[in-house]
Parts: sequence; structure tokens; C-alpha cells
Amino acid sequence: MGYQAATIAVLYALPAEQTRFDRSGASYGKWRDNVTNPVWDRDNHFVNYVLHPYWGAAYYIRARERGLDRWQSLGYSALLSAVYEFGAEALFEPVSYQDLVITPLAGWLLGEYVFSPIRESIKAKPGELDAMDKVALVLTDPLGALNGLTDRIFGVETQISLAPIRPIGPSAPAAAAALAEGRGSWPGPHRTSPRAVSWGLQLQVRW
Repeated sequence: MGYQAATIAVLYALPAEQTRFDRSGASYGKWRDNVTNPVWDRDNHFVNYVLHPYWGAAYYIRARERGLDRWQSLGYSALLSAVYEFGAEALFEPVSYQDLVITPLAGWLLGEYVFSPIRESIKAKPGELDAMDKVALVLTDPLGALNGLTDRIFGVETQISLAPIRPIGPSAPAAAAALAEGRGSWPGPHRTSPRAVSWGLQLQVRW
């Protein structure tokens, strides 16, 4: 979604005759009108039938690289396409029927039958990849390349875990007593009352 917002910012900076953005001012009323009145847009064929399928394929490949199967990846691509259409872009222009349908479906075909074979053949090569192979991997997974660049710039390697905190030992009273003495599994400050902590959840975010 952050990348989509950045894309909207770039498109907003381009000439209005190219993007067809309504720059009269973004508002909730305009967004609501745009999302409730989809249209067949008048973008040129290159935008509708080249750029949109390409980004649909980029969404699809990102899902495949994260371990999703074909149908899940198609759903992921359709979801991100809908988020873009009904999200930031709807502040400036109506939702497009073509973009909701063509982006994920054509992106699925392009990603599964063009991008995936290219990536598999490159990854199967022995030894170090040459410059053209690396360029091809970036072009067939631009979101993955952006993720890697963002991580290198900001040092972001976030790990999130959610685990239960439950009494340990032969019985709950004994576990509560152990917690009160600081011998239990509660990771936070020690409490003086055994009944203060016996069950709970622990959220850890490391970055």
C-alpha cells in the first residue's frame, strides 16, 4: 500500500492530460462518488493492456515467491488491484472496470506462463548470475526488488510473534505461586499477587 501511495504521488505530478486525474481537490465525498460509480475508463491501450497486466503479474509473482499457490496468488493480485482502485486512486478518478478485471486476470497469465518460467530457468543456472539475469529477476519481481532496497536503506527486518502465556507445572495454583516467585513463564515485571497473572498473550515485535 505504501508503494501504491508513492505511485499515486508520481502520477499526480505528471501532466493531467496523461493521467486524467481530477485535481480539483481530494475529499471523502469525491472518493465515495468514485467508488460507487465505476466506469469504463478512457486510458490508452498501452496503459490498460500493457502496464496494468504487468503490475498484475508483479503482484502474482510476489505471491508465488511467498509460497502461495496459483489460485491464492490470483486472489492476492485481485486483492491488491482492488485496494489500489478503491483506495488512493479513487481520490482522483472513478474506479475502472478494466483495471479490476484485466489487471489480475491478464497478470495471472503473464506471471504464470511468462514470468515464472523465466525466473525458474534463471534460478536453475549453475554458478553466479550475470547482469542480464539479475535485471530479468528484478523486472519479473519488481516488488521483491523494492522490498530488498527498502530493507537495505532502512535496515528493516521486522519479526512479529504472538504466543500464549499459560501456567506451567502440575497445577494452576502451583503455577500461579511460581509466577509470583518469578519462576513462571510470564515475561514482564514480576507481580506480587498470584492471581494477577496466570493466562495471557505475549506480543513481540523485533526490528
